[in-house]
Amino acid sequence: MAKIFYDHLVVLEEVTTILKTYQLSNDEHEEIVELMNKTIHHEVLSVILKKLPAEKHKDFLKMFHVAPHNVKLLDFLKNEIENIEEEIKTVAEKVKKEFLVEIKRATK
Repeated sequence: MAKIFYDHLVVLEEVTTILKTYQLSNDEHEEIVELMNKTIHHEVLSVILKKLPAEKHKDFLKMFHVAPHNVKLLDFLKNEIENIEEEIKTVAEKVKKEFLVEIKRATK
C-alpha cells in the first residue's frame, strides 16, 4: 500500500514475523499482509470519521484524497480529536490480534 500519514503508528513487524513461522507461499504471505493493511486502513478511517465532527469530514477527506501521506493530516486530526494517535494505535492492535487469531486457527 502507499504511504499513509499514520503509518508510523502502526507496527506490523510482529505479525510478519509470526507469518514467517508458518509454511506459506510468498503469494499467501503477501496476500495476508495486504488484507491486514487494508483492514487496518478501513478501521482507522472509520474511527477517524466517527470521532471527527461531521462538519470537518469534507475538509479531512479532501486533504486525504490529495495527499494521504501528508503528516499535516495528523496535526489536523490532533486539533479535532483528543488522543487520536492512541485511537489509531488501539484499532490497529485490535485488527492485528484478530488476524493472528484467524491465522492460528486456519493453520491448525
